[in-house]
Amino acid sequence: MESQPTILTIGDYKETLIVVRSLGRAGCRLVVGEQSEQGIAYARHSRYASEVWVHPDFDREEQLIQAIETFLKSRADIQYVLPIGEIPISCFARHCFEFQELPPFLMPSPDVVIRCQDKIQMYDCAVRLGVPTAAYTNVSYPRDLPAATERVGFPCVIKPRHSPKAFMEDQKALICKSVRDFSESRSLPGYCPIVVQKFVTGYRRNCHFIAKHGHILAYFEQKVLRTDHSDGTGRGIHSVSVAPTPELFGYTATLAEDLRYSGVGTAQFLFKEDTHEAHFLEINPRFDSTIALPYQCGFDIPLMTLQISADDNVHTGLEWDYVIGKRIHWLLKDIFTAGRRVLHPGGSFRYKLGCVGQVLKSWWNSSCHMTFEWSDPMPTLRLCIRLPKVVALRPIVTAPRPAFSRLIARCSRRMGLRSKNGCLVVRDPAKGD
Repeated sequence: MESQPTILTIGDYKETLIVVRSLGRAGCRLVVGEQSEQGIAYARHSRYASEVWVHPDFDREEQLIQAIETFLKSRADIQYVLPIGEIPISCFARHCFEFQELPPFLMPSPDVVIRCQDKIQMYDCAVRLGVPTAAYTNVSYPRDLPAATERVGFPCVIKPRHSPKAFMEDQKALICKSVRDFSESRSLPGYCPIVVQKFVTGYRRNCHFIAKHGHILAYFEQKVLRTDHSDGTGRGIHSVSVAPTPELFGYTATLAEDLRYSGVGTAQFLFKEDTHEAHFLEINPRFDSTIALPYQCGFDIPLMTLQISADDNVHTGLEWDYVIGKRIHWLLKDIFTAGRRVLHPGGSFRYKLGCVGQVLKSWWNSSCHMTFEWSDPMPTLRLCIRLPKVVALRPIVTAPRPAFSRLIARCSRRMGLRSKNGCLVVRDPAKGD
């Protein structure tokens, strides 16, 4: 590109912060789109954000689409729109025909997005292509779960068929070891497409890639060491960069070729290092929330995505030169998660001490942070200021002991916080207000 463009980003998440830093340092001018009811703001406080544009919330799609169209027609200087996050990508895939006369949206094609966000379609595709996938089935109503588990067997994993979908509060999946574990699924609505899949073990591998017309041009692999849920589901909070695994790269390339994939994406697998046994999980057709690690390893996914999307004559060689063995830690999320476990009245002192020890160990062994940089500290400092008041209005415990309830109420009054039913009201920095 002869001159660096002006880019509008839609979706302000922690990966947006990495995108803004990357493209801002490359000389691009970044207009950061932000919801009118944005709880936690990541990118707007970055030194590389040139401008902030407030738009309607994503749950008001018609107003949002109209606002984007009006804004872009009034801003001839904006050359690209860069949707970031699962919700914006899904929204724009549904409304793609309304953007034909606007600047290009740097995202995979709408049909690819819709296919990738349907787990059953992707599992069927993987099985057809010979990509190893754990046994699975799907149901449309929670009442059919017992019959589905008989076909798959215990232990199994229950998760929503489509992304993005809310599923039992902040859980991405529910691991069931017996019929008794179905009690948590009773809160699901009457009609709720669900995937039931055989539970398999292994570390999650995030395989970041950039492809064009089904051909992978850049590839980065990381191993998720720990997540914010003790069962291994949820968001990754401690990861390490690893050398490309031939098997996982081959599976990713096979899927990308079949999809005729163009753009950035992340294929996820469960992988056993001793046996090299792999099981396909999903492809996220977007910047993954953990792109801070490849960026810190010298693998600039946002800039490469822009270059490949803007240049039809891009080279066909594979790029995967990056630092191996570098660890990254999401300290704020880890502190919040450990804090909830420590404040829970159940559990031994040894267990709670171990939770704190895990946070300290991950922080000590990591050379970079998910959001913090010394050259751009304000976004993380702003999050730290909000941390004491920051995640969902849900109790830490459902039936606290009377003495514990009185202690919580007394402490919350002195700290200026709120308590409800004997529990602190806490908000998660990863989700916003």
